Amino acid sequence: MSANAGVVERVNPHPYYRISALAKGFLRMFRAFLPLVIVIVVNALIQGLLTLGNPTPVLSSGRFVVGALVSLVALWVTMAWITAAGLAAAKGRAHFSEIRRELQGKYWRYIAWTAVVGILAMIGWMLFEIPGLIVLALTPFVAFATLDAEANPFVVNFRVIGRRFIRWLITVIIVGLLSVVLLLLSAVNTFFVGDAFGAFFAWLILGIIFAWWFSAFALIYCSAMNPVPPAGASTGAAVDAGGEVA
Repeated sequence: MSANAGVVERVNPHPYYRISALAKGFLRMFRAFLPLVIVIVVNALIQGLLTLGNPTPVLSSGRFVVGALVSLVALWVTMAWITAAGLAAAKGRAHFSEIRRELQGKYWRYIAWTAVVGILAMIGWMLFEIPGLIVLALTPFVAFATLDAEANPFVVNFRVIGRRFIRWLITVIIVGLLSVVLLLLSAVNTFFVGDAFGAFFAWLILGIIFAWWFSAFALIYCSAMNPVPPAGASTGAAVDAGGEVA
C-alpha cells in the first residue's frame, strides 16, 4: 500500500499561473511567437492600408463599405487566431499545427458567439458607455469556451468567473486601467503620427497587447475548467511527493 494512502491529494488550484495570470500570460505568449507575429503584422498592414486616402465614413461610399467589411473580417480572423494561440499556449505547445487544431471546424461557431458578445457590447455602448464596458468585462471567457466546443459558452463563461472570481476581478481591473492608458496613447498617436502609418503602428501595438491579455485569460479559463494541466504541458509547477503542486 502506498505511503500516501488515506491522505487526500491536494492540488494547487492555479498551477497554470501561480501568483499573476498577467505575468505568466506574458511569458506564455512567446510560445506562439511566430504565429502571433505573422497574423498581427498582416492585420496591422491591412488596417493601415485601408486608411490610405482617408476614405469618407459614409454608407453611400462604396469604398468605405468594402473597406469596413475587409477590416472587420481581418480583425475577426486575427482575434480568432489570438484566442486559439492563447488556449494552445495555456495547454502546452502553441505552434501553427496546435493553433489550427484549436480552430478546426469552429470558425463559424466562433464568429456566431463572439458576434453576440459584440452586439451586446455595442448596444450597451450606444445606450451609455459604461454598460458596454461591463458586458466586455463579464464575458472574457466566451471565446475560449467556444473554441473548447462547450455547448453554451455563456454558461461556461460565468462558471469560470464563479470559480476564479478574485482572479477574474483583479485581472479585469488591471486590464481596464491599462486600457485607459492605451486610449490616451492612441490619442497621442493619432495627433502626432496619424495617417496609414499611425494606423499600422496602433494596430501592431494593440495586437501585441491583446495577445498578452488573451494569454492571461486563457490561463484563468484553463485553471477553472482543467485544474490539472495536460500531461506533458510545462506549467512551471512541480508536484511533490504528497501530490501537492508546489
